[in-house]
Amino acid sequence: MNEESEQTGDDLVNPYAAPVSTAAAMLPEGEVALTPPNPGRVIIKWLIVCSIAAGPSFFFGAGMGNWRLPEVLGMIAGVLAFAAGYSAIEFLPQVQAAMTQRVKRRATRIAYITRMGISILFPVGIFIDMYCGIVSVGFANVIVGGNGLGFGGAGFESPILRFLTFLLTTLIQGVLLNIILFAYMLIVYGFLRMLGLENSTPQAD
Repeated sequence: MNEESEQTGDDLVNPYAAPVSTAAAMLPEGEVALTPPNPGRVIIKWLIVCSIAAGPSFFFGAGMGNWRLPEVLGMIAGVLAFAAGYSAIEFLPQVQAAMTQRVKRRATRIAYITRMGISILFPVGIFIDMYCGIVSVGFANVIVGGNGLGFGGAGFESPILRFLTFLLTTLIQGVLLNIILFAYMLIVYGFLRMLGLENSTPQAD
């Protein structure tokens, strides 16, 4: 009997095993192998998430801007920028590695479902949105040199200035809201770890 035939089953690797199943078997407990994200699905997903999350702020901002085209386009551009940014972030190797951990996947999912939920169940989260919106308007006007709330005053009749003001307001407000969302996500992550879900049987969820 030669040396190869004396090898035990633990030493052998099935050459016909699917790569995904082989990788999954080598993952630490609490992690699950993920297939590469589909670009189309990722983009559509974040367009939906960002649109729903921005809903209340969008209607308030558009109303304050009298639903004029430059203001509306500025906010739409801001929402599209966040959707594009989130889509790009999801493809980062570091993010993909983090999402193999079930507890992190669940914390992320819970956080964003909650964010969309408080936008749909208006006005549950309106106070946070309004406060961040007011702060964002102030910062945006400092940058573009606006007057007051930036919805009037000398020079604000320029369509380009109005577009930039609402674009910056949307971007700044989005950053502030995402900081709050990330803090909430950390709380959810800590709670899930307390429940011991990081040691539960891995599964694609």
